[in-house]
Amino acid sequence: MITFTALRMTEISVRYRTEFSPNRTYVQFGLADISPDGHIKPEDRARIAAGYPEHEREARVTGEPMLGEGKIFQTPEAQIIEDRDPLEFANITHWRWGAGMDLGIRHPWAYVLECYDTDADVIHLVAELRITGQTPGHHVAAIRQLEMRIFGRHMDFPTAWPADAGTRDKGSGEAVIKQYKQYGLRVMNEHATHQHLKGAASNSLEGGLAEQNERERNGKWKVARSCVCYLEERRTYHRRDGEVVKMRDDTLSAGRYGMMMKRKFLTLDECGGGAMGGLRPPGTHRNRNRAPYVAAGTDFDVFSGE
Repeated sequence: MITFTALRMTEISVRYRTEFSPNRTYVQFGLADISPDGHIKPEDRARIAAGYPEHEREARVTGEPMLGEGKIFQTPEAQIIEDRDPLEFANITHWRWGAGMDLGIRHPWAYVLECYDTDADVIHLVAELRITGQTPGHHVAAIRQLEMRIFGRHMDFPTAWPADAGTRDKGSGEAVIKQYKQYGLRVMNEHATHQHLKGAASNSLEGGLAEQNERERNGKWKVARSCVCYLEERRTYHRRDGEVVKMRDDTLSAGRYGMMMKRKFLTLDECGGGAMGGLRPPGTHRNRNRAPYVAAGTDFDVFSGE
């Protein structure tokens, strides 16, 4: 057992908070969590908290690790979370759908499915995947499983990708994004860029974060409660010495790439939704007694491992 005050988001803090293992867990506990009849009297707690340096106060009172110069996303999490069946959006036929993908080379691969409310200019993050140590074939198989779980059928969403996905794989010599195309993923024709911008500004990280922050503040960025990886990464995303710490940001990046390329999103009908009759009704679930759907080229179910 390890006990410590998380004054910094250390590697061990990140590991316990974001990497699941049946052999470990963590308990976050601070002054605010002590019971009324606990070892520190309620009337003494405010005095103790006031005695801490201001920049350490939240970490010592709540147990929330300090994040360098502060969190990048300041909007309260409760304001961006939503509990809605994705097929509620499917009934609005002119809304547009797409996805973002962040390639995993020295970090996990991630995929985020998004629906764009073109009436209110709201982006809904519908579902996510984050996978470590697998190949493009396994990634696409996981996407097909996700589509079957949500829609009850194979879909074909246009997928945004980062500029480095166009570089060549050291093993095969092929552009990495080409491998995803070979497995049938509908990737966009160009890497993610901000509309109407040129040069370095066209794929600026700071520009993307500014838009995400603005959308969060104005209720135009909504995240399904089931997107636990995205929400975990969001909580710990921060700056150090003025620079964004690019660590544990896989689903965050995937979501940002999708947002940047929402102009290329398509209606659900154009993504394989057909006449809608083939989709499961909202609020229902596919029959889990049926044989699991397995994508072509694989011999196991990526969710059950069977």
